Amino acid sequence: MRRPIRIVGVAIAVLTAIALGYGPLFALLPATPGFARLRMGGLVVLRRPTSAVNPAERRLPDAARDASTAVGLSFTGDVPIVVCDSWSDLRRFTPWLPVNPGLGARTLPIGHIIYVTPLIKDRPDMDIFVRHELIHVLLHQHMPLSDRLDGGRPAWLIEGVATYFGNPDSYPASGVLRHRIAPEDIPRVIREGPGVAGATMFYGLSRDVVASLEKRGGRDNLRAFLKAYTAMPRDWQSSFVKYFGQTFDAFLAGFATGTVTP
Repeated sequence: MRRPIRIVGVAIAVLTAIALGYGPLFALLPATPGFARLRMGGLVVLRRPTSAVNPAERRLPDAARDASTAVGLSFTGDVPIVVCDSWSDLRRFTPWLPVNPGLGARTLPIGHIIYVTPLIKDRPDMDIFVRHELIHVLLHQHMPLSDRLDGGRPAWLIEGVATYFGNPDSYPASGVLRHRIAPEDIPRVIREGPGVAGATMFYGLSRDVVASLEKRGGRDNLRAFLKAYTAMPRDWQSSFVKYFGQTFDAFLAGFATGTVTP
């Protein structure tokens, strides 16, 4: 029995070494060969030394403060931000995920690492996109591990909060979206995600749902709901009734018909 156990042990050691030295855990190492580290408050930016520094990076601490203030949660630890010069860098660090050339940034729910892709790394509004990801980090840091392994549910809440407080202007205005989709399809898009009608519809409508909730109960009430949600994500529907006075289904019906507006 000892030989199989040794083989398993060696396999685990090899996989751990790969993850640390080359893959998703690389950013958590005290030394990161090939990448320079710059600490900015609670943020740790990793970039290749030969890569030009985007001036928007200087605003990242402000983005972190804005995100924390908006959702009423504090960061529980440092947040690594890896600037990927090439798509091969992104593939290296997240080899199990698809490399989408339309992706601006992504966040790992374990390790809370943000990866900035070549699509936005040189954009003047890069910090705005990172603010979206920082809100994901805040929610994830306060959620039980078992509830954030898949990014968190429901998706409309996770992405709606991040979009509304992070990068609301990245998607068409509410009125424009409603001209593009029938009222009866709105609840389906919000419930089922971007696979139904595309990312633009889903992210934009989810943003508008969160805007409507803030308008309905106020910022403090929304923060209280988010705190309850992150503590017990699976009970979100009960928390929704507690903080907004009606079921999510009833709210969504009104939102779809325009009775409830952002």
